Amino acid sequence: MSFNIFDNSTSFKIGKLLDKILNKKIFKNEILINTEGKRLEEINVQTVKYGKEIPIVYGRVKLAGNIIWDSGLKELKKIITKSSNNSNQEIEYNYTKYEYKISLAIALCEGEIDYVSRIWINDIIIDKSLYNIRVYRGSENQMPDSLIEKVEGKGCTTAFRGIAYIVFEDFPISKFKNKIPKFHFEVIKNDNSKNTDSLQNLISSVVIIPGSGEYVYDTTVQTKSYYKNEPYEYEEVKINCNTEH
Repeated sequence: MSFNIFDNSTSFKIGKLLDKILNKKIFKNEILINTEGKRLEEINVQTVKYGKEIPIVYGRVKLAGNIIWDSGLKELKKIITKSSNNSNQEIEYNYTKYEYKISLAIALCEGEIDYVSRIWINDIIIDKSLYNIRVYRGSENQMPDSLIEKVEGKGCTTAFRGIAYIVFEDFPISKFKNKIPKFHFEVIKNDNSKNTDSLQNLISSVVIIPGSGEYVYDTTVQTKSYYKNEPYEYEEVKINCNTEH
């Protein structure tokens, strides 16, 4: 008497697995296809300009900045594997994907600033917590950035003293079509918003005369006399009637 500890379904699965192993290991019945994605040799930096003026700002100002240092491209290699079965052949696809990061230092303006309140990338405000960012306010005793010093060498790195600048470490340019995007920064300098005696809080409104009339903002009604058709008759016309009431 014999006993079969497997039912027909289980026996079929075991047989199929053994067949797959034999085809792969003994008969080498396997096809391997390798493909690669696009790789970058270099990257163009559009916002670098030698001899560019250093802005002097007060209050709240939006700036584009100027790239003053970059680390070069950092390449990350990822292999994505997929497999499929075709008759007795197993086809394995290996796709190599390349992603890139770059570290940047962007000069903003003459220091010392209070802080950078907002950042735009390609005209969209970003969440600063999603990026590795360091802001240097531009004091006369600020020290070199640790990353720049690591790349350039200790004692060979400028601290850019007197210049407010921002460092992006490992910025993922792969999310921006492998290009350095447009940056804009809102810089705050001499922020006295909490000081009730500061000039910016004492001024409640400002009137700018657009040149539409000499008396348009006069609090007294002004008139001008015009000759009528008949002699010695005049007509007075209000020339700033918006102040009539």
